[in-house]
Amino acid sequence: MAGVHVANGHIRTSNKGLVTNKFSFAVGAAGAVGTIYQAAGNFVTSVTHTAAGIYTVQLNKLYPVRLIFTNTNIATPAGTDALIVARFDANSYSATAGTFIVVTSGPQGAALTAQVAADPVDGSLVNVELSYVDQTTGIAN
Repeated sequence: MAGVHVANGHIRTSNKGLVTNKFSFAVGAAGAVGTIYQAAGNFVTSVTHTAAGIYTVQLNKLYPVRLIFTNTNIATPAGTDALIVARFDANSYSATAGTFIVVTSGPQGAALTAQVAADPVDGSLVNVELSYVDQTTGIAN
């Protein structure tokens, strides 16, 4: 169906490809942010711990217009550490400011049936993956 490719302007060419950036940041005592690991990519300027379980990420310019895919997870120093999960706050991304929020939470109470804001244990790494189209204007859904 070559006509389909001609009609949509060759997806790969018009969208200039999908870019994926991965980085992680260390978490210390009381949720403090330590080293940001990004293999000298300089994609992230800073990560700020603003409240329990809330981490605001500041990207360097140029900011992607629209994120296509995000993934977050936490690596802990020991397999017996409490289960804390990381999520990307889908409503937090600002292409204008180049910021977004990663939320971490853990089980509440003995029944372990509800999640509440919680910081990862000291020595954890929060891993973040962002994929976006490498184009600044004219991106459709």
